Amino acid sequence: MISKAHRTDLTVRIGDVLSSSSADYMILRSLGSGVYGEVVKCINLNTKKTVAVKILKKLNAFNEAQREMSFLQVVNSINHPNIIRLFEEFTYRGCECLVFELLHRDLRSTIKVHPHEMPLRTIRPIAKQLFMALEALNIVGVIHTDIKLDNIMFVKWYDLRIKVIDFGLSLLVTDAIVGKKLQAVKYRSPEILLGLPYTNTIDMWSAGCVLAHLFLQTNLFDVHSEYEMMRQVVQLLGQPEDRLLRTGIYTEKYFTVMEGADGPMWRLKTPEEYSEYRTVDNNVKDSMLKSLDELVCIHKFESVAEKEDCHGFVDLLKMLLCVNGNKRISASEALNHPFITMSHLMEPRYRDYFNDVQRFMRCCTEMRLTGDKFKDENKNKINSTEQTKVQQQNKKDYQELQSQERQTQKINAWNPCKLPIETDGQEPEDGSKTNNRSTPSSFLQFGKEFMACFTCGRRSSS
Repeated sequence: MISKAHRTDLTVRIGDVLSSSSADYMILRSLGSGVYGEVVKCINLNTKKTVAVKILKKLNAFNEAQREMSFLQVVNSINHPNIIRLFEEFTYRGCECLVFELLHRDLRSTIKVHPHEMPLRTIRPIAKQLFMALEALNIVGVIHTDIKLDNIMFVKWYDLRIKVIDFGLSLLVTDAIVGKKLQAVKYRSPEILLGLPYTNTIDMWSAGCVLAHLFLQTNLFDVHSEYEMMRQVVQLLGQPEDRLLRTGIYTEKYFTVMEGADGPMWRLKTPEEYSEYRTVDNNVKDSMLKSLDELVCIHKFESVAEKEDCHGFVDLLKMLLCVNGNKRISASEALNHPFITMSHLMEPRYRDYFNDVQRFMRCCTEMRLTGDKFKDENKNKINSTEQTKVQQQNKKDYQELQSQERQTQKINAWNPCKLPIETDGQEPEDGSKTNNRSTPSSFLQFGKEFMACFTCGRRSSS
């Protein structure tokens, strides 16, 4: 169990060793920080494997750590390939530390690095793996409650395998409290906005928002307040049924009753009417789309099959973004949707497109995707080489740190308060140098081939 003793002034630096009862973790570099504390990349000195260690420093970190651990222990018991693995937890100088497997980059960061149209052949395997993870959570009765781009990470830089992370806000279905505020506002489901009873289908709503974002390269609901969110939901998807509005705890925040031809009816408040309840920005945004069907007109298609595929994608989004949570598609049902099974592409005239997109689904069975320039017979060689390079880099980092430890005078020159942030081999904006190792040229070429497929979905010429 984690100790309840806390400290918020703990400073860690490169070369520090975080010790648990079973292993020693030497810090290689920082992966980022936030209000909760810091995440650092470490090497397990016993196994020589790299891991990510979340160091929780804020005062209420104990409850957050306990919550995340309790849910991860339940979820990890099923050993699901699309859910992050928690290796252990321990206390280091009064701070709670959680040791996770090391992943690559979250979806939001990926979009920032590669701000290009993401094709459906790339979105589909991400969607399927996300549904597989949510199906597993449903089986063990867990609601994630915080599905968003930031909490879905690629396992490696060279394939499309993903994992769901961050269970700090999760809860059991049996512990769901009506009226509790959950989910980031841009991913918040109607039942949470209205204060209705809810189930794990709120995660499916958030999944729909994630997939729409990947397709649009921007938020489907570009909002900053609950009122804006409800307004855009009504504009895009229609107003919730009256029977739902009559039940909602917070319905009167957003709606008012007016007399209609058939008796009293609910109407969305205007921004002016809502401002009487709570201050609202004068520049209230409307939905960017009038209907989800407009998504078919967003991108140009190279073939009839690709357009047909987009219609399948839009149909799936409609089911994910069903305003009535009781009628929303479940994770198990989503896995059998034609867009995921590709049953709508089985016609002979779609054969070439089907064969092309099918290879992108290999990651769903944990097979790695390679660029077209690399033949199938070279896959094992590529993956073996990548593994060797990673091991060599970790070994080099470790050996260098051992050398630095022997030169304690030089270590004092390090800044103990600011660790260099992971930059994928690029220099920081301030021009300072990092200790990142350069990627071998053969893998840079491989990365280019893969990212060509990832960012635009077009087949590279051999």
